[in-house]
Amino acid sequence: MSEVMQREVLGAPVWEWTAGVVIGGIAVGGGIWLLYEYYVAPGQGILDQYKEILKDIYLETKQFLQGNDAQGIKGLTASQEAILAAKQVAADKLRPDVEKILYQRGTDVWVWVETAIIGIIAVFAVKELGPALIDMVKKWRAEKPEASTEMMSQYGHGDLIFNIVANEYALAGRLDIASAFYYANIPSMYNTYTVPALNNQIIYYNDLLLLLGHGTIEFLVAQQMLRYMTYEANSVTGIMAVMYSWWLPPLI
Repeated sequence: MSEVMQREVLGAPVWEWTAGVVIGGIAVGGGIWLLYEYYVAPGQGILDQYKEILKDIYLETKQFLQGNDAQGIKGLTASQEAILAAKQVAADKLRPDVEKILYQRGTDVWVWVETAIIGIIAVFAVKELGPALIDMVKKWRAEKPEASTEMMSQYGHGDLIFNIVANEYALAGRLDIASAFYYANIPSMYNTYTVPALNNQIIYYNDLLLLLGHGTIEFLVAQQMLRYMTYEANSVTGIMAVMYSWWLPPLI
């Protein structure tokens, strides 16, 4: 009897049953892999690229400020402002896809961006100041809920990072670098690059809504983008106005 049991499982030879289990496992695993490759991986690649741009803006801003300080220059030069603005243009091209992917995943845009920025700070900020900067980002979201949920275009993300950099230098005791960057460069970059870009995109998404089917994912994404950018453009000084209250220490 035992010999028969060894030779057959549920009426099939043992080797055939085992092969079926293995093939079935491969099929399931292969199916999961295909789902990942076709539906998850491409979207994740776009999200990773967007996060990489935010990281580049953060690191390059610090690199420019530190390099300029060594040469006796406080703040950024006009050409450096243009380089950082070009990073925002790169983010601009990815942003609609980022928004769509997060919407399809049921993920809040700000929560994802906040997590990405906190990850950048945790890895690349001055070690002793990282916890304070992370706490400031969380505090801003808690204390300024309207701003943190409405000011979420790629330009708002860039301005958020610029303010983080200014805070990092201020908390490190480099008030000369922080004040020059905060009072001179950030408003200049906002007025020179951000406002025109926001106005152009408001026109673009207004026109796009007329062409998209009402209720489609594309329509909802365009609607969200338009809402974010209209809010930012109407904020006059952008994210700076709602973030000034938590910039420590205040500079006079």
